[in-house]
Amino acid sequence: MKEIQNFSFLDLFSTIGLFSMSLVAIFLILWGRLRDPEVQKAVRTAHVLSGQLVAGGVQVPVDMISEPTAKGDRFPASVTKGLFLKEGTISKDPWGRPFSYKFIFSEQGEPAHLLVWSYGPNGRQETRGRELAKRVAYITPEKLFMGDDVGIVRVLSPKLLAREKKQVPIEN
Repeated sequence: MKEIQNFSFLDLFSTIGLFSMSLVAIFLILWGRLRDPEVQKAVRTAHVLSGQLVAGGVQVPVDMISEPTAKGDRFPASVTKGLFLKEGTISKDPWGRPFSYKFIFSEQGEPAHLLVWSYGPNGRQETRGRELAKRVAYITPEKLFMGDDVGIVRVLSPKLLAREKKQVPIEN
């Protein structure tokens, strides 16, 4: 005898469900790849800005500096050639908002670390400067910045640099 195969309601909903979940997974993968270049650009820009900040005073184009507003934004780090403030904002991230920076000083008063970070795609400040100062010596940059904030940590103290070089194996 020949059996008749039927396509039941359960089969229909299972097929639609699997197809929908596949589309969602593909969308999330593609969305992550679209955002990833912006995050990488933010990290590269943070590296460049950290070099300028460490140099002490670099002529920065006026359109690259965040301007203070009545909403309480911080003043620009430097408008002309001169020393930067201990913390502030400078330049623009890929999402059009200013980068924040903060110099962390050792107990002896020497600059130990420089942090440069962006509030990320959502534009919300999820990383606080005071938290960074307490945690910078103990946590990797990936775990240091909260939420979708992205940034870099630059070690400034020669003693800390020597200690870091001893801990990191060099591969040929």
